Amino acid sequence: MQPSPTLERLPVGKEAVVALFGCSLPLSIAAVIIAWAYDPLTSPCTDTDYVIPFDVFLNVAGYSSIALMAFTTLGIALDHYFSFSVNFIISLFFVNLFASFFFMVWGALGLYMFNHEMSDECTEYPMSVMILSWSVVHVVGIAMFVMFAICLGSGLLAPYGFGKDDTDTERQPLV
Repeated sequence: MQPSPTLERLPVGKEAVVALFGCSLPLSIAAVIIAWAYDPLTSPCTDTDYVIPFDVFLNVAGYSSIALMAFTTLGIALDHYFSFSVNFIISLFFVNLFASFFFMVWGALGLYMFNHEMSDECTEYPMSVMILSWSVVHVVGIAMFVMFAICLGSGLLAPYGFGKDDTDTERQPLV
């Protein structure tokens, strides 16, 4: 029977997750704080109806990011202390995968709002800059997550012989 791979034995482990969250957590907290301080009466961005109101966009972005980080950190901590099976780690991975899809769509909406709906005066407003920042970081973060997913997938499947060709034990030169 093959040993069950845990997060400790994966090629990209807890350090990568913590580093990714360390970059995203301050941005998520800032999004919530800026959304809390938003006053539509003094905003230069009130002349247009937006796809998503600014404060709603940043509250959803900030709180959902913080909740995902807390959930994933709890899962990693529980796995560290209780050494769950690989199914737990895969479940945690898929929760993050689905959340990343949501963040990608939410970030694309933020980029659309910034590029097509905001006036030049509005794009310099702190709320608009925060929408742009959050959207860019999370859309770019999706690319990083895809690379992480590829590494994680290969690490989970390698102990079970994925990618191993049993029929060809010796490679022939091309020339």
